[in-house]
Amino acid sequence: MTNNKKESHTGEISLQELKLNEIIHDSLTNRQIKDIERIQQVFAEVNSSTLEETMDNFKRDQNPDDEIKVWLQMASVYEQFTSDKVIDLNKKNEAYSLILLRSMMTEAEVMNKLTLKYLTENEAKEIFTYYTEQPKPLKIESK
Repeated sequence: MTNNKKESHTGEISLQELKLNEIIHDSLTNRQIKDIERIQQVFAEVNSSTLEETMDNFKRDQNPDDEIKVWLQMASVYEQFTSDKVIDLNKKNEAYSLILLRSMMTEAEVMNKLTLKYLTENEAKEIFTYYTEQPKPLKIESK
């Protein structure tokens, strides 16, 4: 008897090794588009992807609603951290990286992985207080 179930492994992979999935969904709902536009608007200064590229990326997700939920949480954290403060772009970029990593890792894992250059440790801790969801590591299928 053959076991067709794929083994699951946890580890790291470099960005250069990643290949985009094919587009799975031909279209997105009006609600999804509205949420993606919000995500795009919040991160425009720290993420150079166009709205069309961002929508295409969500169309590649098996379940775009789950991924949109993660990105909306990230956008909320970013807004909470950057509102009512004057923050330079270097700090904003580092905050974005920190939030992105936190969406996939625990706080401890993020702090072990990321060397802060612009944010203080207290600012990183502040960001962590805003991010209340459990980490959702990227699932990568090997072919």
